[in-house]
Amino acid sequence: MTSDAPEPWSNTLPLAVFVGAIVVLAVAMLAGLLLSSGSGGDEDATPTVLDDLAVTIEIDGFRYRPANLSMPVGATLTWVNRDEAPHDSQARDKTWETSLLQRDEESAITFDEPGTWEYFCTIHPYMTATLTVR
Repeated sequence: MTSDAPEPWSNTLPLAVFVGAIVVLAVAMLAGLLLSSGSGGDEDATPTVLDDLAVTIEIDGFRYRPANLSMPVGATLTWVNRDEAPHDSQARDKTWETSLLQRDEESAITFDEPGTWEYFCTIHPYMTATLTVR
């Protein structure tokens, strides 16, 4: 005796393939978002060289902009947070740090000595940048 009824799994196979494809796409998008967050990339390799004594770094999109900065001794650097999330900045060697910044708040430090510092957000440690005072 033969039956015209479909196999029980035959109707669920297209749904399983669709759900699997959605999961793969979601994982790929999340990976891309995480890899594009923070600093990194070719645009960060070349420092932005400024001779101004008043310099601003904007925190936007979970990135320091510019992420590689060179400025003269005696310059005052102001960080401005444009993100909804709070951020701060701290030198890896802990020689300086900003206050915790909410959206549109700012914090400034005057650098009277030359040096190069890698710094990061203590809340979002993948956010990194480099400051050179010359």
